Amino acid sequence: MVALAFLVLAVAAIPAVLGERRVRRARRERDAALYEVQMRARRYAKSFQQAPTPLALVNPSSLHITEVNEAYMMLLGRTRDQLVGEGVANLGLGSPRARAQWIRRLLRSGLVRNAATTLVCHDGSTRDVIVGLDLLEQADGEMQVLVTVHDQTEVNRALAALRSADERMRELTNTLDEVFWICTPDRLVMHYISPAYEKMSGRSCKHVYANALAAYDQIVDEDRERLIRELPRYNQGDARDTEPFYVHEFRIRLPDGALRWMRAKEFPVRDTAGTVLRIAGVITDITDQRLLEEQLRQAQKMESLGMLAGGIAHDFNNLLAVISSCSGLLAETIGRDSPDAELVDDISEAVVRASALTRQLLAFSRKHVAEAVVLDTNIVVTDTRKLLRRIVGETIEVDTSLDPELHAVRIDRGHLVQVILNLAVNARDAMPKGGLLRLATRNVDDDVVLEITDNGCGMSPEVLARACEPFFTTKELGKGTGMGLAVVHGIVDQAGGKVEIDSDLGRGTTVRIVLPAHAGPAQANRTITEDSERGVETILIVDDDEYVRRATARALRARGYNVIEAGTGRAALVALPTAKIDLMLTDIIMPGMNGRVLAEAARSRFPELKVVYMTGYTDDEVVKHGVARGEVELIEKPFTIQALALKVRSALDADSRVTGPIEIPIDRSNHSRLDLT
Repeated sequence: MVALAFLVLAVAAIPAVLGERRVRRARRERDAALYEVQMRARRYAKSFQQAPTPLALVNPSSLHITEVNEAYMMLLGRTRDQLVGEGVANLGLGSPRARAQWIRRLLRSGLVRNAATTLVCHDGSTRDVIVGLDLLEQADGEMQVLVTVHDQTEVNRALAALRSADERMRELTNTLDEVFWICTPDRLVMHYISPAYEKMSGRSCKHVYANALAAYDQIVDEDRERLIRELPRYNQGDARDTEPFYVHEFRIRLPDGALRWMRAKEFPVRDTAGTVLRIAGVITDITDQRLLEEQLRQAQKMESLGMLAGGIAHDFNNLLAVISSCSGLLAETIGRDSPDAELVDDISEAVVRASALTRQLLAFSRKHVAEAVVLDTNIVVTDTRKLLRRIVGETIEVDTSLDPELHAVRIDRGHLVQVILNLAVNARDAMPKGGLLRLATRNVDDDVVLEITDNGCGMSPEVLARACEPFFTTKELGKGTGMGLAVVHGIVDQAGGKVEIDSDLGRGTTVRIVLPAHAGPAQANRTITEDSERGVETILIVDDDEYVRRATARALRARGYNVIEAGTGRAALVALPTAKIDLMLTDIIMPGMNGRVLAEAARSRFPELKVVYMTGYTDDEVVKHGVARGEVELIEKPFTIQALALKVRSALDADSRVTGPIEIPIDRSNHSRLDLT
């Protein structure tokens, strides 16, 4: 019975024991959950406080601040005690109206994102911020608003500076003539191209934005093929893309057909790994530079030709001087009635032509010794007109229209005659079946214009562009030197003028010689008769070339002068005291003692001695030896007997001679003996 009683009691106690265990387990679980919540709360609080982003908690019902983190307090410049428990306005965010809008959006959607506003700090300064609001339910079921603030002040400042720099860059690129561009590594997409492209290419920038490769369409075919071969292919790992920049030169054709030279300099823009992100570049129009380079090459070519001409001028002119003097003496000896007179005329004509060739070379290179005088262009045209008739032939009519009030000009008379003759020859060749050659003069402002017009075949634009190039000719091989207009250009340029050419294919050509007008009147001419070529004075001839010296002495003796010869400067100084020398005729460039040094030494002993210089060299070489054209009496080789006699007579009569150029009487029946060039 007792055992049964214990069993009954034990069974009755089982529910109580089980209930006790359940309670203890529930307590343990509750405590664990509470601990977890507390730990999470601590971790959240720690994360909240240590977060680098400014954070704040706000009670949505009372709109009071319940918590702020360190980052928010540092941004605002206030302590926790100054913020917690205060109204939301103390967070310094936005205006009351903006805050009300945020609350409405928050209650409607549960969050607010990217609300840009201004935060007013405790010291009154402001910061640009982006605000986010999130509605959170806490563990106790209470609702809180999490306020997140991102400070954008420095970012905005950087963006503003970038926009300002971009604006300045655009203003700069808009004012520069160079074209700036940025494209993808494969060159298929144009990110940017400056407005200067439209002025440079004559095409719209939109055209290139739509199709970047369209920019290559304007490049001349052969240059485009070369450029495509040279361009590094950055998107294909081209081995050539290791350079910091690349330079390419090419030609483009504008919509009007004009060709322009371009220089493109491109730079691959890389990331830190060396990968090309984009290509940037600048294009410069170098057409003017190319033209200057071409002009420099032409100038160097002319300089080389001048050096060549100067090198041969002396010896060649000495030979011509001998031939000219001998043929002149022979002509005087046999007389005009001799059957051999025509042969002598041919010799004289050959001398004139050979001398003209040398002078053309020197004038082309602008190294010819020019004696600029003030003259009347009308008189030169009138004097040359009769000669023109023989040059152009009977099928071409020569007409003149001369301004009677024409201003004077300052130019070498022989050079002006040569200009007229060269242009007349060109006009003749342009009118093989005959036509009209018209010479006209007129005043234009402060210039004098000599206009020579023909109604011949004219020139195409391509030929006209090269008309003044040396050695350029459209004539058959052996029938033209290509020097005519080049010589004209050199002469006129040397005189301070310019050459203008208008030509229409099939209609004719007009060449205008524009020379600066001279303020004073043209010098009066005087005529020297044949008797004034003679004399009885004693002349000392000094020349290292025996043949020139002997021919010159023979010519002067035939004019009645007493002549003493010397082959060197030292020999001349020895000869001076042996007789009363009235005039010394000396070559300038001689071995040992040149003419200038000789003249100075002679005049130091005989101050009244008169000196005439002879030269077959270019102006540069003469000046190097101390002789300036305007300062001395100078005669160029080759010279005719008549020109020599007139120069000597003029120098001997220097104290009493009339100022002005000497007009040599022209024998119209034998004008070929006169050196008109």
